[in-house]
Amino acid sequence: MKITNIREIEVQAAAGRELLLPKTVEVELEGGIIERYPVEWEQVDTSLLAGPGEFVMEGEIVDDDYPNPLIEQRADPYVLKHTDGYYYFTASVPEYDRIILRRAKTIAGLAAAEEKVIWRKHDQGEMGSHIRAPELHYIDGRWYIYFAAGTAEDKWHIRPYVLECVDENPLTIIEHLCPKSSAAR
Repeated sequence: MKITNIREIEVQAAAGRELLLPKTVEVELEGGIIERYPVEWEQVDTSLLAGPGEFVMEGEIVDDDYPNPLIEQRADPYVLKHTDGYYYFTASVPEYDRIILRRAKTIAGLAAAEEKVIWRKHDQGEMGSHIRAPELHYIDGRWYIYFAAGTAEDKWHIRPYVLECVDENPLTIIEHLCPKSSAAR
């Protein structure tokens, strides 16, 4: 994502004292997402700190190094940053037979995060084939995964479905824990 704005900060220090600069700054990304990024500050001219005054310090944001592609063999990626501070990732898998979820504290961390299978296709009938394009949402204290699926007998007979979970952690949306699934209306 592209950085659209960097929030300015103001730091005060008494004359003759060491200037303590923050290790991170707040940035705004496309879509209004607010993140904190590490910053490397320019070298401080200590003579400026000897007496009273104001001056501007500049620093360089240390951008996360994202692998490209971020996660191999995953189509239709969907990433959500939840209020718990974690990023959640889900996507279609090459076999189109299950729904997966990853969780990490950073977007870059999703690449190495453990992948959990949270739901598998049915052996027959509805939701039995071509499981794809999952999206994770948190609405009114519940987790929902919306996805598309075909029937086991006709993978192109595709309809939208939803899985629901009331647990705080969406990694528990396993069929036996949160079996409620239905066609989206």
